[in-house]
Amino acid sequence: MVHHGITREDFHRYYMPRCRQISLDNRAGQVLFVLNEAVNDSASFFAAHSKLADEERAKPRSRRPFNMIIWGMFTGSYSYRHILMSAISPTFLGRLLWEVFREKVRRLSHREPSRHVETPKARAHRDPGAVRILVLGGGFAGVHSTLRLEKALRGQPDIDLTLVSNENFFLFTPLLHEVATGGVETRHIAYPYRKLRGDRRFNFLQREVRSIDLAAKKVQSHHRDV
Repeated sequence: MVHHGITREDFHRYYMPRCRQISLDNRAGQVLFVLNEAVNDSASFFAAHSKLADEERAKPRSRRPFNMIIWGMFTGSYSYRHILMSAISPTFLGRLLWEVFREKVRRLSHREPSRHVETPKARAHRDPGAVRILVLGGGFAGVHSTLRLEKALRGQPDIDLTLVSNENFFLFTPLLHEVATGGVETRHIAYPYRKLRGDRRFNFLQREVRSIDLAAKKVQSHHRDV
């Protein structure tokens, strides 16, 4: 209005093209969220995408499509149309599907007879000599530490790894303001730990940590000591 005026012709010439671009971008966004819902519960897909994104860190910013898609979906830094075109490119899809296939094969080959996960108390009672690691806090540092430790110690059965958090979901805090203003839904920034864990070998305890007793090697919580 400041630069071109407020007549009907001005709006039709300068405003409508932008409206059409936004409408087209929103349609691309709808497709992306449908695809996201379809693969959201797949632990193999999550692990494959995370691995490929991690491998891109040493590359220039212009050559990090897996990081770009994750960041763009979370923050809106890129248009939905740009993200969608990158996601359906043959190179991107080929690498992603191949890594998902490898992840599924790896999980099948390492699958245990039972998916029952022992509680830390039962594990300690059965094997008092096991090395027990507690990760306190389910934020960025706690979750990434747990995932990296689980991967590094996967071949050592005498290691007991437990994540402790007062919530049962991981929260992407940088986007809280987007939820407050209606930009995204709550489910888009809250990821349950049960989905994150999948068949990974770590336990989860929902506890509110009150204090840490280093001498006794205990964590005091509102429920019971760990």
